[in-house]
Amino acid sequence: MRDPEEEQYAHHHRTRLPGRGMNSPLQEEYQEDRDVYSQQSQDAFEGKEEMASHMQMYAVLGVGKEATGEEIKKAYKSLVATLHPDKMHHQDDEEVRQAAKEHFIRIQEAYDILSNPETRDVYDVYGLEGVRSGLELSVFDGSSMTEEKKRRWEFYQSQKKKMVEEAMSSQQKGVYIFKTDASSLFTPYAPANIVSRVPQVTHVYISSGMDIPIGSSEDSSLSDSDQDSLHLGGMVTVRDGIGGGSFVAGYHRFYSNGAQGGIEGSVGLQTLLGFQASIPMYSDQDCTIFASGGCSWSPDSGVAFDVGTTCQLGPQTSGEFTWTLFPQELSSMAISIRHKIDSTLFVAKAEVGAITGLTIRLIHQLTNSLSGRLSLKAGTQGVECEVGGNRRLSQTSSTGMSVITGLQGVLLRLRFQKGGHNFEFPFILSTILDPWIIVCAHVVPPLTVTLFSQFLMSPIYKRYRSKRAHQEEAMRIKHMEVDKKEAITAQNIIKPVAIRKMEKAMKDDSLVILKALYGDSSLVSEMQVEVMDSILRSGAFEIQDTLSVIDVTVSVQYMCDSGRVIFHSGYPKANLFGFYDPVPTVPKMLFVLFKYQGQNMKACLEDREGGILPTKGVPLEIDA
Repeated sequence: MRDPEEEQYAHHHRTRLPGRGMNSPLQEEYQEDRDVYSQQSQDAFEGKEEMASHMQMYAVLGVGKEATGEEIKKAYKSLVATLHPDKMHHQDDEEVRQAAKEHFIRIQEAYDILSNPETRDVYDVYGLEGVRSGLELSVFDGSSMTEEKKRRWEFYQSQKKKMVEEAMSSQQKGVYIFKTDASSLFTPYAPANIVSRVPQVTHVYISSGMDIPIGSSEDSSLSDSDQDSLHLGGMVTVRDGIGGGSFVAGYHRFYSNGAQGGIEGSVGLQTLLGFQASIPMYSDQDCTIFASGGCSWSPDSGVAFDVGTTCQLGPQTSGEFTWTLFPQELSSMAISIRHKIDSTLFVAKAEVGAITGLTIRLIHQLTNSLSGRLSLKAGTQGVECEVGGNRRLSQTSSTGMSVITGLQGVLLRLRFQKGGHNFEFPFILSTILDPWIIVCAHVVPPLTVTLFSQFLMSPIYKRYRSKRAHQEEAMRIKHMEVDKKEAITAQNIIKPVAIRKMEKAMKDDSLVILKALYGDSSLVSEMQVEVMDSILRSGAFEIQDTLSVIDVTVSVQYMCDSGRVIFHSGYPKANLFGFYDPVPTVPKMLFVLFKYQGQNMKACLEDREGGILPTKGVPLEIDA
């Protein structure tokens, strides 16, 4: 039986030039399996929460998105009068002084962004990352349409995220193939004393390497400067007990504009020295074109030269063209296109030359973690059809299984991927097209996997998820304790000012906050009657630490200005000074019991609801 995969990988490594990394046909297939999933399913699978809106800086200052420059300046001066480090000289507690300093830094950053009309516009469209990245409002084409800018920014972010993921996974990459001939198990015609019934490993192929950043920052993947890296790796291949290996080393440079170049060499079974470069030719919000070229030299094949181009037409469509010019025995030309429609990824590739053929693949997303694959291939290596599927186990790992039927026989292909490492275990089931073996190959492995998963792995996975849930809950509680401590410290900082405001309000018969509670909506609603009865009759009400509700009376009184408290819509109240989120996964409510001009009143606001006290208040039937 011919081994088309071995020829494919051999051709890949004979023509691979520096700068192209370790990407092989197998790794490209794994990337296709990942790309087929929609961004929504990726977020759902990875357990991501909805990104916070571009309102955090407004919450820091306690103003609304439509606030004028004067309102922003007034809010800033009010906060600085309390939280400036120079105002903390009377504090003996070093922890309180440090907390005040950290809050002041955030307030200063928020004011610097929102007080400048240009940076405020950038922040409203691109968020804090856009401001810190130095983007301008007309970074793309100067369009004045905010929605269009947001769409382009989201596309820019998705492309950047993809580049970061590729950069992180390219730190260490490897391909590991262990091919086994198990056809003797399914060949009833050969006598057992002539043909061994034990499956034999006939071919082992290992290619692994790593990229080591040189003189880069801690977060080199996000840096806007040029990056250098050293590549070290190796390749080993063994077939029927005969084989050898090569050591690979190289130097690559990645430029901030997307261009890259490098030199690389290998010594051993495959001796090669080469250079490759890639430069961006054209780029706008909808299209990016790269051109690449390189040359290499080896004692066996002499000089090789190839050119290529890659075109990214938006997030759904891309194309690639490569042309190996010489030597003649390796001369080839290939063109491929990838297009995604909803949950289906279509890939077509045509090759002419050393390997001639046409490949068409369809990968369809079935669920958030499961995809199906159909591949048809015809060429000088024969005709074959592949049917299979892939399941994601985590954000960085997946497993797959497929059956390849062709003129060479029937092959069962098992795959596993972790990070940048790809493992493949092909099993030759038959060297002839036996209908019974073909049916069994398509039915028995999936059925076995289903039963194995249902009755063995599912209980184990449930226990693992339960344990993981307990760990996450413990981590959440730990983070909440930190947030709670910070909120209490913040309230202690502003408490003297809040008390002075309350005393003045009582003297002027203005707005006095009697009690303010924030937390679980249902629990806050249940507590209202008890709180009002206790406050109005005894003047006190204490909250248990175990409840999913926090006391924010000091913070709300501190927010009082000229007899009013303004809550702005658009951001959760957990972002307000002295607040924190006691129950991140449930709806929240703010309940305020206050007195205004001798009248006891109450107000209830949803988490992102805006309102003004005392206007929002409802008079109580019973007065103190």
